[in-house]
Amino acid sequence: MTRTTDSEKPPGAGSVYAEIISECDRFARKELRPCVLDADLSPDPEVARGLWRKSLELDLPGLLVSESRGGAGMNPLTGAMVLDRLAMECAGFASIFAFHYAACAAAMAAGSGNFFPSPAGATDDPIPVAALCLPSDPEDMPFAVTEKNGRRVINGSGRPMGNAGLAKTVIVFAGRNGNPGDPVAVRIDPSAAGVSTGEPLHLPGLKMNTFAALALDDVPVEDQAVLAAGDAAGKMMKAAAKAFYAFAAAMAMGCARSALHKAKVYAGQRYQFKKMIIQHQEIQRLLGDMSLKLNMGTAGYLDLLDTERWRPLFLSPDASLVKAFCTDAALDVLMDAIQIHGGYGYMHEYGLEKGMRDVKVLQVLGETNPYLLVRHIADGL
Repeated sequence: MTRTTDSEKPPGAGSVYAEIISECDRFARKELRPCVLDADLSPDPEVARGLWRKSLELDLPGLLVSESRGGAGMNPLTGAMVLDRLAMECAGFASIFAFHYAACAAAMAAGSGNFFPSPAGATDDPIPVAALCLPSDPEDMPFAVTEKNGRRVINGSGRPMGNAGLAKTVIVFAGRNGNPGDPVAVRIDPSAAGVSTGEPLHLPGLKMNTFAALALDDVPVEDQAVLAAGDAAGKMMKAAAKAFYAFAAAMAMGCARSALHKAKVYAGQRYQFKKMIIQHQEIQRLLGDMSLKLNMGTAGYLDLLDTERWRPLFLSPDASLVKAFCTDAALDVLMDAIQIHGGYGYMHEYGLEKGMRDVKVLQVLGETNPYLLVRHIADGL
């Protein structure tokens, strides 16, 4: 039997993924690594904007945008793998893409061609930053679309979202006439009259992103701004939530992957009790447990987004559980990595304490993990 080398195999999905991740890796090493620790201490939105513009050279912002709108038309699985790699350097910067990709995934689920503003819009970027404002509970939507003085308007105030101040377009879900059972997905221009954001939140992690609450006061809703309504909007909301939870899980695994690598390197260089500490069984056990959680978490989010795999109904993964497991597991990995480093683990220049703060925010992003666990059981009663 003749063995076929990788170079002789016809190009397929695997080679496309490998090329994208390879380019993303080069970008992360060259552009992110030199600045993320300083950006964590002194957050500056201009740094994030500059990195976004540089990422346009690799078409990263358009990865999940349809080809008809100038994007690559890739699936959310590709976006998750990119987020994993970006989060190895900085989960804060990766979270900008997470909110953007989640909005793209929502638009793709709706088959919408009017998601992004036209090229004549208020931005020079070919693919502007997008954001997604998901309700904490589909049965309790914070926004409502109503008729007022003969025109359709949207009102309400949502929970804090990422990309506040960066996004050029935002997807929100509202109840028509205040009825959450009749949802509508609306594209909002953040620069429009009646649109405002509250004071930026000073979160302990993900500092390169800006989080603030979105408020809408009698914002007109034109026909072209409606992406979906009724059952289509409900399906779009579910697809957006699934993608967002998967992206949070992927970012958590990226943080954990970086922490495990640093812990292995340090343990192989630290000499104590007449041998390198990686030769001590307790350190090996810690590293093995970290590897276990990293491997299981990675498999979880990859399986969640691999829609081409056949699986029986009783093996269908739950996006909220994947997010909860991955973010909790990542925090365990970060804490063990800090323990292996000893006092050095708490020093900012090692990046581990930053990773721990980033993961703590990922645990509550979208919804807190305890709430997700409770809701998973309560919804089945």
